[in-house]
Amino acid sequence: MIDLTSAIVAAQCQNIELQMRGVRAADALHVTTAVLAGAEMMVSTDDDILKLDRVFTAANGLPLRCVDTDVALTLIV
Repeated sequence: MIDLTSAIVAAQCQNIELQMRGVRAADALHVTTAVLAGAEMMVSTDDDILKLDRVFTAANGLPLRCVDTDVALTLIV
């Protein structure tokens, strides 16, 4: 669990890519939090999140994977 901070909210508000893609605020906060935390993967069944697969680079320099549960299982085993 990661705290929602003012820095995350500010980063989400400044992310033009999320805005241009019409990503809803709650989803944008999840993506921004994952990026800033250096997450390698977001597991979701939300089609809007899944469309963001490899669009963003996480703080660790790797592309953020946005995948469903079936794909996630193949990547973590």
